[in-house]
Amino acid sequence: MPCAPTRTDAPKDALRQLVDHHRPGTGLRYTLGRGRTGRYCLGGARVTIYPSTKPHLARGQNANPYQRATVSFGMLSGTPAPGNHMRPFHDWLNRLLEAGESVQEAPPLLSSVERPAVAARLHAAFELHALDVAGPPLEFDAEAATDAAVILATACWLHASADGGDCVLRLDAVPSASAHLSADVALRLLPSVYRRARMRAADGPLTVALDRLLRAWPLSGVLADMDGAPTTLPDFRHAGLQMLYAERLASTRRAGWVPHGGPAREWAERVFAERGFDLPEPLREDARV
Repeated sequence: MPCAPTRTDAPKDALRQLVDHHRPGTGLRYTLGRGRTGRYCLGGARVTIYPSTKPHLARGQNANPYQRATVSFGMLSGTPAPGNHMRPFHDWLNRLLEAGESVQEAPPLLSSVERPAVAARLHAAFELHALDVAGPPLEFDAEAATDAAVILATACWLHASADGGDCVLRLDAVPSASAHLSADVALRLLPSVYRRARMRAADGPLTVALDRLLRAWPLSGVLADMDGAPTTLPDFRHAGLQMLYAERLASTRRAGWVPHGGPAREWAERVFAERGFDLPEPLREDARV
């Protein structure tokens, strides 16, 4: 059981020390950029979890505070009993979407019985997310959204548990405009896990797997602030998604993620001009990842 929240102050390096030296296998709490300070007892120590200092991508009254999230995490007090399974996937997802927290006590498992309820919860989150996307409405891709949520849960667990084994994170959905936006409900949070994994082990299996996945899904991957370039062209064939990609690109201004031409390039030029930025020259083909 987690201990009661406690008001206190603690230096940021104290939190980092807890993060870097937690005991693998204990339950772990993630806080995904909730936009306010959260105070918890973590592993018996009283610390303050600080929100991200980076601005969120505001897009009107319905802007989602998790579009530009950072991740902080710590141990739940006590070690789960052997064989104790993670709470139902739907409960984990609901807590993630409502409070920005991922609490895991065991590797995530989505059963076939739970899958319809999880898809319905993701559909509701998608409808809210889509309010910030201009242009024609897009249909919800339940398979892409659900598989992306499983990937996020798996990545959180692998990083928190310091599992250095084989790591395969692959989203096999056809990358249509609907699939990109549906998967983005979960994948927009993945760059935060990627940055933590990269800090721990730049060439570790989790970092490599996340790098590969985020480059294949550039609408979400552009938030990861990566060098190189995406492996899937950021051509979504939807004006609203092109605008969303350009707005996210404007926050990182990575040359490798700048579109070479077409509507994607035109939207990037428009958004950068509106913000008073010079659009970086895209990388040459021989310099792209």
